[in-house]
Amino acid sequence: MIDGNDFANFVSGFVSVLKNGIIYIIYSLKIYYKIAVFLFVLIIGLGLLYSHHSKVCYEAVMVCSFKKMNKKLYGELLHDLDILAQNQSYNALAKHLNVSQQVAQQIISIEGKNMVGSRLYEDINTDIQPIYIDLKAQDKSIYPLLQSAIVYYLNTADPYLIATTKMDSADIEARINNLEAAISIADSIINTNYAFFKKSKPFSDTSLSAAKFVDMIRYKRQLDMELVVQKRQAKELEQNVEILHGFMPADRPVNNKKRIWRIALIVGVITSCGVVVLRRAFYDGVKQI
Repeated sequence: MIDGNDFANFVSGFVSVLKNGIIYIIYSLKIYYKIAVFLFVLIIGLGLLYSHHSKVCYEAVMVCSFKKMNKKLYGELLHDLDILAQNQSYNALAKHLNVSQQVAQQIISIEGKNMVGSRLYEDINTDIQPIYIDLKAQDKSIYPLLQSAIVYYLNTADPYLIATTKMDSADIEARINNLEAAISIADSIINTNYAFFKKSKPFSDTSLSAAKFVDMIRYKRQLDMELVVQKRQAKELEQNVEILHGFMPADRPVNNKKRIWRIALIVGVITSCGVVVLRRAFYDGVKQI
C-alpha cells in the first residue's frame, strides 16, 4: 500500500525530472539558438505559405434516403467522386455529375457518411438508415446545382441498379396496363347494367342483376385501389435515392487560416526544441566516449 511519504517522494522526483528537463532544453536552446530560430522561422514560413494558398472552403451536408441496394454501394459511388475531386480530374468529375467543368472545379471534396459519422463505403450493414453527404466547395452558389446532380448520379450510376429498375418498371407497367384494361371492361359492364335498370319495368324481377351490379362495383373499386398502388410503386422506382434534407451552406466560408497558424506554431516550437535537444545529447554522448 502506498503511504504519504511514498507519494511525496514520487511527486518530488517527478518535479525534479521535469525541472531538469526544462533546464536542459533552455540550455540547449542557448547553445544552438541559431538552429532553433532557423527551424522555427522555416516552419512558420511554410505554414504562412500553405495558409496563403489554401482554398476558400464552404461546407454543407445533405441527408438522403434510399429504397434499394446496400448503403456501401452508394458510399463507393461517392468515394469515386471524391477521388476525382482530390486528383483534380475535373473533366471526369463534370462528366459523371453532368455539370460544367467550371462547376466541377469548385468542388474540394465529397464524402459519404453514415449516421454515426464513419465512412459510408466501409459500412457493410444492410439497414436502410439515411445517408449523409458532406460536400466542400469553393463557391456556395453551386450547392443547389450539385444537390440535384449528386442525387441523379446516385440514381443512375450503377448499371445493375439501372437494369433491375428497368425490369421492375416493365413488370409494374404491365400490371398497370392489365388493370386499366380490366377497369375499362368493368366500366362497360356497369354502364350496360345501369342502362338495363333504367329501361326495366317497375315491377320486374331484377334482384339477380342488381346483385351482380353491386358485385361489379365492388370489383371495380378493388381494381381502382390496386391501380393507385401500382402507379405509386412506379413513381417510387423513378427516384430510388431521395433528399430528406438539402445542402444549407453558411454565408461565410470555413476559416482554416487560424487553425493552420496554430498548428504551424506548435510544430515549430516542438521541432525546434526537439532538434536542439537531440543535437546536444548527441555531442554530449560523443564527448563521453
